[in-house]
Amino acid sequence: MPDVIEVRPEERFDEDRLHAYLQGRLEGAESRLVVRQFGGGRANLTYLLEFASGHEYVLRRPPLGPVAPGAHDMGREYRVLSRLWEAFDKAPRALVFCDDSSVIGAPFFVMERKDGVVVREQVPDVFGAGGDTKANAALSRVVVETLGDALAPYEVEKGTIRFQLDEPVPVKLIASIAKVRAREAVGKVGKR
Repeated sequence: MPDVIEVRPEERFDEDRLHAYLQGRLEGAESRLVVRQFGGGRANLTYLLEFASGHEYVLRRPPLGPVAPGAHDMGREYRVLSRLWEAFDKAPRALVFCDDSSVIGAPFFVMERKDGVVVREQVPDVFGAGGDTKANAALSRVVVETLGDALAPYEVEKGTIRFQLDEPVPVKLIASIAKVRAREAVGKVGKR
């Protein structure tokens, strides 16, 4: 599956209204806008904003339909990313937050685009496609080191990580994700 697809019909929004809103708020946003979608996400909807000026940004919004209170909080995600990039250069910098649902139908934020390889259910070919135990071990080390680098500047206490904000992120959540990924990697290596 390509990372970027045409926007799915049911997940479209008024691109002209978005374009008007972003002008004066993002560098290069005065030029023509093309919106495409990152098709591999599981929850929040994520779009690529390509401006004729050559600037590219990523827009994130909650999923369609009812959302549980506190879930998919774009304001919280914006606040974390707007600070995290200062200490962790791999994190994208959040640039614009909008809580006016009349713009695209929900609150959203726009961040810079970071290029890289997205790892989903399977190890990408560029990393040996999961069949190379040395590549798997190297990828695992990179993931753990990157997670360590991301968390190093922050206070870890009482089951939360405080991102120098008023909103803690549960360590259990990060640990759960790491455990699942580790089990998957071990399972794939063990089946060789």
